[in-house]
Amino acid sequence: MATKDTDIPGDIRVVKEFGKYHLGQRYTPERMAFLEEEAATGSIQTSTIIENGLAYLSNHMAKDADDGRDFDDGSDAKKSSIRNESTSAYRTDVNNIKNKDGGLRIVTDTTGIPNCLVPFVYTAMPHAAYEHLQVADSLKFAIDTDGKVTGKYAKWQVASFKELANVKFTRDSTELSSGVKTVYTDPRVEDQSTKLQDRPIVQKPGNFIRSANFNYDLFQF
Repeated sequence: MATKDTDIPGDIRVVKEFGKYHLGQRYTPERMAFLEEEAATGSIQTSTIIENGLAYLSNHMAKDADDGRDFDDGSDAKKSSIRNESTSAYRTDVNNIKNKDGGLRIVTDTTGIPNCLVPFVYTAMPHAAYEHLQVADSLKFAIDTDGKVTGKYAKWQVASFKELANVKFTRDSTELSSGVKTVYTDPRVEDQSTKLQDRPIVQKPGNFIRSANFNYDLFQF
């Protein structure tokens, strides 16, 4: 499939921002100029530049493309762009997530947000935060004109491409190299402040134990 003309400005921006990491020790001004020329003609896969750049900057993972992942820690890189919803709300769609079973390292090009304060937005999302969307195969979240993720996914935004490369995932949490850890909490669980061991357990019909504080009407058994 050919690159759309509307994607080319964002592709050029990706090359200028991350091409040096993609090239790594092979970097020369001439090679960078060649990448920019290729991006300008729609002849380059900029998603690969992002993947290689993340692997180059990471202190714990390597490129290992396989079904459902791009890196050997099971995570996957995603490039997304902006869809204008209104004069003040902008949305990005992250597609093709159906077969993913690890964290997502999302780089969103903000070209579609006029006068945005940052060229890219970085989001590190553990599997538990998006697995309920895998049937639809699409994850959507909003970004404001300051380049801030808004709504329930705001907690997964990180500050830089290097930070994105060095996030460590578990199924339901992220941890930065600085030691800051963010944990996913299922919004369908009532009274999340209650510790699991403090919740009364009641036996219901069937071959499983149910917590009295959990809304089981949301699930099919």
